[in-house]
Amino acid sequence: MNLSELKKEIARIVREVDDSVDERLEKALALCPEEDEADAVEKDIIIYSALVDLLWRECPDHSRDLTLLQLYALLAEAYDDADDYRAMEAVAQGVLRLMRDRMTPADVYRETIPRIAAAIGNSVYNHALYEILLLYVKCVLAEMPEDVLVKPHVKKLLKLHLLLEYSEWREREWSKDFQNQMSMLFSAEELMHIIANPKIGHLRRDPVEYTRAWEDIYYDVEDELTTRFQNAPRQRGLCHHIWSVKRELLKDQYGIDWRSPAQMNSRVRFD
Repeated sequence: MNLSELKKEIARIVREVDDSVDERLEKALALCPEEDEADAVEKDIIIYSALVDLLWRECPDHSRDLTLLQLYALLAEAYDDADDYRAMEAVAQGVLRLMRDRMTPADVYRETIPRIAAAIGNSVYNHALYEILLLYVKCVLAEMPEDVLVKPHVKKLLKLHLLLEYSEWREREWSKDFQNQMSMLFSAEELMHIIANPKIGHLRRDPVEYTRAWEDIYYDVEDELTTRFQNAPRQRGLCHHIWSVKRELLKDQYGIDWRSPAQMNSRVRFD
């Protein structure tokens, strides 16, 4: 079944109102391709997107939160596999639409949010990721204050809290009780290390990369760079040329002053 045929078949299945939601889910998921099948990721995206829309339309009362978040996890992972990171923003906003009601049990979050956060974390949408992690951590710690499995996500949340732009909304969420719950998961030395070294990954980044303005334009800039350098020979030192053009593009078209990885990490050698 090619992509066009699959879209028509999925549309037909979700419109079959004589079938229950469970029956339609089962029929649609039966069409998921094998991993090595041609266009497998694209087909997965078609199926999972249609089923997410189905659940939002027919089950808006939190009765299917686990299934919905499982589908979002699968969809986020499919977009990650397809390197389609623009689409992660819509996934993140859909997940937040559900989480902001604060009606989903912690065990549902524990099963799904780490997978979703891992996929979104490969995109530039750090503000949405921050809110997802915040709501996840608050819910889990409220029910299980000593849940050590949430510790890596609390660490990522703390780093983003230090790196992202200040906002009154963020500060209102950080009650004393919540801060105490998080601090209980770490030793004093661990907390001091996070505060002193909040970078995510191995390299330091320009702080502008943690702004909403960066999220708004990042993939447009990357598309432009891909077009400009699509025929450039892959040779040593190319990254420095690309970064130079990127700096000019960001400054001239968006008024953003940006420092490259080489400028931010003077002791690291880049080829």
